[in-house]
Amino acid sequence: MQDSVELPSDRSALIVSIGAENPVQLIRQAKEALSRGADIVELRLDLLEHSPAEISSAIHELPPGRWIVTCRPVDEGGRSVASATERADLLVKTLTAGCGFIDIEYQTWSESAAIRKLIRSVVPVDSISHTSGSVNRLILSHHDMTGRPSDAPGLLRAMQTAVPDAVLKLVWNVQSVVESFEALELMRTSRQPIMAICIGKSGVLTRVLAGKFGAFATYCAADGGPATAPGQLTLSQMLDHYRWRAINRQTKWYGLLGDPVWHSPGPAVFTGSFQDCGINAVYLPIELPIGENTMTSFLEAVDARPWLDFAGASVTVPHKQNACAWLNDSLDPTARRVGAVNTLVRSGETWRGHNTDYDGLLDALTETLDCTRADLAGQTADVLGAGGAARAIVAALVDCRVNVTVYNRTADRAAAVANDFGCRWAPWAQRDASRADLLINATTLGSPAAPDRSPVSNERLSTKPVVVDMVYSACPTRLLAAAKSAECRVIDGLEVYARQAAHQFRLWTGSTKSPSLLRELAEVFLDDTQADPLQTVARSVHAWGLDRATRGHVILIGYRGSGKSTVGPLLAERLGLPFVDTDQEIAQRAGKTITQVFDAEGEDAFREHEREVIAEVCTRDPHVIAVGGGAVLDDDNTAAMRQAGAIVWLTATANTLWKRIAADSKSQDQRPNLSPEGGGAEVQRLLDARQQRYRGAADWEVDTEGVGPSEATDQLVRQLRHGGIG
Repeated sequence: MQDSVELPSDRSALIVSIGAENPVQLIRQAKEALSRGADIVELRLDLLEHSPAEISSAIHELPPGRWIVTCRPVDEGGRSVASATERADLLVKTLTAGCGFIDIEYQTWSESAAIRKLIRSVVPVDSISHTSGSVNRLILSHHDMTGRPSDAPGLLRAMQTAVPDAVLKLVWNVQSVVESFEALELMRTSRQPIMAICIGKSGVLTRVLAGKFGAFATYCAADGGPATAPGQLTLSQMLDHYRWRAINRQTKWYGLLGDPVWHSPGPAVFTGSFQDCGINAVYLPIELPIGENTMTSFLEAVDARPWLDFAGASVTVPHKQNACAWLNDSLDPTARRVGAVNTLVRSGETWRGHNTDYDGLLDALTETLDCTRADLAGQTADVLGAGGAARAIVAALVDCRVNVTVYNRTADRAAAVANDFGCRWAPWAQRDASRADLLINATTLGSPAAPDRSPVSNERLSTKPVVVDMVYSACPTRLLAAAKSAECRVIDGLEVYARQAAHQFRLWTGSTKSPSLLRELAEVFLDDTQADPLQTVARSVHAWGLDRATRGHVILIGYRGSGKSTVGPLLAERLGLPFVDTDQEIAQRAGKTITQVFDAEGEDAFREHEREVIAEVCTRDPHVIAVGGGAVLDDDNTAAMRQAGAIVWLTATANTLWKRIAADSKSQDQRPNLSPEGGGAEVQRLLDARQQRYRGAADWEVDTEGVGPSEATDQLVRQLRHGGIG
């Protein structure tokens, strides 16, 4: 056994959660994570595909006190279907072979005196007082993957009473960022070592800010490896983008408020700049979906909790105008003129709104054109778009006496912007006929949501306007690529972003940063994260260690009516992949509808056909695959899908599923009712019966309740591109 190692006493520990196919890979990946800066590694024995019992013979290769063993059951978000006693035996045998932490669920601990006695045989009662790796320690955990426990503080008190010497861990799912504040409060006030984590994108701040609020530790994913829970960032992101080791109780935090936010280089740009200037602060993406109250609810919740130390924010779509309305009289003259806020500055209990898009655009234009703002007078400009960024652009150009024409796909919005700033507007269809000197794209065309689209035709560029595209990415957008080919002078979105970011940084801190330095930080971030979606998927699945060729599928599971056959083709088109529906494949091979196969051959024969088709489809080159609602009932199917790619569970309520099925005459005719009652009763019964199977198989869940196929596809693409943060 190696010498024991002290855990950090001056900050929270960083745990990398590891899942692998077999014990050899698990130990290798754990050692690599420790060498790259992890304080502790969590060994997920429930994710092992082969020989979990063999881990005990290899555990001595890890430094004492630097590892956790757990075997998470399906009902707490894991993959293990073993009994509680079998799981506890495996954990104790592993712990006996080395020295580390054992993570056992509170429910398992509470329900079995025999398991409590077994664990106490290897974990002494006073283990909480030890910080070195010389004594085994206990983590008592509770995971609720569906939502908040009905009484989280009460649950925590019960866990504290049950095991006063344990490190406590509470994990639950949240639907909004505000809901995650409760986890921060629990960590801030607990007298016992604790980890409180909210999963999904809305809970990311509970991971990044755990050190600020005194948590024992938080969890992240290995670099290049899969996330073992929704919302995990990678080790490099935690150490580099969020400067984990510098976060302490005095750290202030800033955020990007809007949706989408996960594409933004802000965390790398601003957190790096804070550190460079000796400022104890961190910058986080804060996803606030569209809705007039989501941003105000967040800011009001922050105001009610001064202990959060939230110091300011960038504001992006769709909230720039909402922020302006919320601040009312607390606006600087530019923000008031524009009618949109992209920067919030907090001083004590007061907020002030600013708009740095205005100066960011003019700085970029005058630098590129080697002129002053006054020199812009008399030029003509086309502005495409009518949102918050477009308003800042139009205001800035009109104030410089540029002759502006606004174009927008919704004519009324173009007319409203033109009326507010005293300029012209024209129908969207006329944009290619213009010969204006400046062409500025402030739409989402060319963004990750629509990467292959340009807002104008190539013919529009023949007059060689100066082209500004507010979209930023690692590669030139389609518009900028065409503009360069047409020998136009171009300004990309990163240039404007860096210049407005420099103004934001000065407003927050009083310090100045070079726009060129901020651009360089943004470019590094985008180069690191602008991965092919399939490569990201391949890194994020739970079937470990194979290459992309056998691991590039995106597999949609869920009950009939969840959207697999509608979302699947849209997703395939977005990812540039073929689409296959295994039910259609079965019907084509049999020369019958699925109903006819059931009627003629029975369900057992159908399931055999299904097993053969899924096994064969999973060996093909990367596809988007939709499988039948009952495919997860067969362990062979689930194993084949795990080996083949990322599994996404499309969810909806039973009531919604039945409404969709009832409205789809094709589905009614071609798919059988599997029980005598049929209808909504069948949906509810089978959904209840299959729930754990779906959850146990899925890498991610996408809720299709209340959204159309396009919106569900957008949500899924964002998850795939950002490593499953959701």
